Amino acid sequence: MNESADASTTPQAPAASAALLERRGPALLALAVVVLIGTALRFYRIGVLPLWRDEGATLRFARRTLGELWGPLAVLETNPPLYYSVQRLWLVFGESEAALRSLSAVLGVASIGLTYLLAAGLAAPEVRRRTGLVAAALYAVAAMQIEYAQEARAYGMMTTFALGAMVCLSVLLRHPIAASRLWWKRGDNPSTAEGEASLRLGLAWAGYILSSLVMLYTHNTAVVPMACIQLLTFTWWLTAGGRRWGFFGNWFAANVLVLVGWAWWIPRIMGQATNRLQTNWWIPDANWGSVWQSFEQIYLYDHLNRIGLVALALGLITMLLGLLAWRKRPVALLMCLGMGVGGIMLLYALSQWRPMFLTRAVIWTAPAMFALMAAGLMSIRPTPLRLGVVGFLLLLSTKNVHSSYALIEKSPWDRAADYVRDHDEAGDLLVFIWEPHDTAFDYYYPQDTGPADRIGLVDLSAAEFDGEAPTAYFITLERVARDRLEERAKGYQTVWLITSRPAEQWENSVAVLGDPASIGKFGRIVVREYRLAE
Repeated sequence: MNESADASTTPQAPAASAALLERRGPALLALAVVVLIGTALRFYRIGVLPLWRDEGATLRFARRTLGELWGPLAVLETNPPLYYSVQRLWLVFGESEAALRSLSAVLGVASIGLTYLLAAGLAAPEVRRRTGLVAAALYAVAAMQIEYAQEARAYGMMTTFALGAMVCLSVLLRHPIAASRLWWKRGDNPSTAEGEASLRLGLAWAGYILSSLVMLYTHNTAVVPMACIQLLTFTWWLTAGGRRWGFFGNWFAANVLVLVGWAWWIPRIMGQATNRLQTNWWIPDANWGSVWQSFEQIYLYDHLNRIGLVALALGLITMLLGLLAWRKRPVALLMCLGMGVGGIMLLYALSQWRPMFLTRAVIWTAPAMFALMAAGLMSIRPTPLRLGVVGFLLLLSTKNVHSSYALIEKSPWDRAADYVRDHDEAGDLLVFIWEPHDTAFDYYYPQDTGPADRIGLVDLSAAEFDGEAPTAYFITLERVARDRLEERAKGYQTVWLITSRPAEQWENSVAVLGDPASIGKFGRIVVREYRLAE
């Protein structure tokens, strides 16, 4: 059956609806179990590891007022202020590591349910709930998704709302006739089948617009899933969509509303794209090895071993089976390939212009591929073999989650702060390379509780760039003039240099301080003590 038939708008008799609800009971119970397991995994040990520098920056922005975040401070961070605004409201639960990260965990739990809706909606009616359950289960125990559900950064929020946009779009593409009507008009009587269908499609359009806007205001790389959505929708419209101009008009109008809502941020993101100083120097150049590494981390997490090779083979086979199972379901194929594969490829292509390819920036691609894997698993016969393969993949994923709790490392700023607290004195000077280092350190050793003065070296270089102080976040310490550091350090007997960057990056600039009297190392963090001659 062709997906474009719009058959789901047929009304159901009350007795049939009751029977359908009764049949849904076991599926809803199973989904509840999956969600509970995913919730437990996302909240387990959530506050054990210390905040790292980016999480410290999250807290610093979240402590600002909404007026500041959406006003002059908006340009001090490369990404839009929405995530920090929500995190500010979330501070009502406290500022502990667990409280700060719990927002991402809650959004991660919501993504489990959205993955179910996406996969179930794309699947054939006879296997809809089972496909949704398998995809949700794969997502619930995916180690990479759990890792970023335990981090106070915007990637989890972007994933959730990218998923929301995908779910709403899949509803619209699967009902092109109803979606071609004016979406702001409903039936005369919402209780009728036609009125209910119009209401459902109107909500889908509204959900698409809202999810897209939230996604775009969460992170700059959200332009990638947004671009993928436009490409796959246009491809569908030209092919399986039958070139319905009513749908095209609604789609165009919806995207215009998104563009108008996003207009406030467009000049800022364009300015960043053309700014020669903001080069993302800290992100390595992307290559095909980067793509493979991201694939490995998202779907296997740990490095390949014998069991991992078997899992990789099974995963690829189930994806191929999914392609075969959905070969006559163009919406499903376009959604999975366009979002799951296209998202990674598009970010890789953009990274050839400017480094931006990071695994965490493409974790939103996983739900579509889990849906494809679930479709392939549902096609395996006989049933015992299918159950065995599903069980093996879930068991391996659970093992990876167990390993990830031990493998995940965050810079131990708590230990570095304790070390300095035990040794610094009044009249000392603490020097940080750039502000995010200071934020994580300050979380464990607040400035108003210590005797020493504190500065950031990028602050000393701000005047060099004609008032473009925000761009200093992306300037290496090598750009800082030695004479400024020497002048700033005058009058201090002891200077503490605190960094988590490799020494080669800045040792020439700080040579003016002489040789360090002591060195404390805490993971990638290095604390150097310099005794200056009086």
